[in-house]
Parts: sequence; C-alpha cells; structure tokens
Amino acid sequence: AALSFKWGVRAALTQAVACGPGFADKRALLARTERFSAPALTAYQHTQLATVLNAARKDVPFYRGLLGARLIAPQEAVDALKTLPVLDKQAVMARRDDFVSTRPGLKLRGRSSGSTGFSFEGYRDLASIQWERAFIDRYLRWAGWSPGAPRAWFRGDTVVDLNDMRGPYWVKDPW
Repeated sequence: AALSFKWGVRAALTQAVACGPGFADKRALLARTERFSAPALTAYQHTQLATVLNAARKDVPFYRGLLGARLIAPQEAVDALKTLPVLDKQAVMARRDDFVSTRPGLKLRGRSSGSTGFSFEGYRDLASIQWERAFIDRYLRWAGWSPGAPRAWFRGDTVVDLNDMRGPYWVKDPW
C-alpha cells in the first residue's frame, strides 16, 4: 500500500509537471509539424538535431571531446551524428556521470523497466517529461481516443511493491 501511495503522489506530480507551463506549446508544435511537407520536415529535423548535438557538445562531458569545439550547422548534423559511437546501457552505466548534463536546472531521476534484462537509471528535465506527454497525447489522438474515454495503459512502471503478495497488483490512475 505504501508503494501505491508513493506511486499516486509521483503520478500526481508528474501530471502537474507534464501538463504545466510550456506543455500546450509543445503539443501545438507537434500538431503543426505533422503536416509539414517532406522537405520542410527534413529541414526541421536537421535543425533540431543540430540543436541537440550542440547542447550535448557544450553541456554533456562525454560528448565534449567527440563533437569538437565549433558549432554544428543543420546541414552538418547528420554527418556529425554518424561520427558518434553507438552505445548500450552497460557503456552508459559504466560512465554514468559523463552523460549527465552540466546545464543548470532541475534533473529528475527516472528508471527504465528493465525489459532488456536490467533496469537503467537516468535523469530527465521537465521539458523531456512534457515532450513525452505531448507525443503520447498525439498517439492517443491518432488512435481516436479523447480525454475522459477509458483506456488501458501497459508500461514498466512499478506501481506496487514487488514483494507484496496480497494484491491488488494494479493501481487505478485518476487521470
């Protein structure tokens, strides 16, 4: 029961953050970009990729040496991405601190479900939570779901203590 309460508090906070200031802008941007022509979408993707790579170069210790000192232009972004190593969970976990952004701001700890054999712990900022929620909202809209309609959601969040043999083994999400 304690973990269920903890999950409920966490879910309420996540909901407040996910739908807080900035969320509506992210959802509106997704609605606009899904109607872009192929060339416009490619140009947008290259610009966003360059933005991410430049932020990683500046703020993430692991990428500082790999991406060089000069800014990456959108037309160079795909080639720059190809120079980076492919990483698995073990490689990231071995150097976890080198992958944490040094940019000031709130970093929330999160954990993967462990579906690949072991759980992975990392950090997220508020914007990443909002982007995740905006993408989920878009997928649900594409599927024909509307707010207030029932739905089942299957994912790897821990909502009850794994050692609790009394049940229930589910939690009703009030949202």
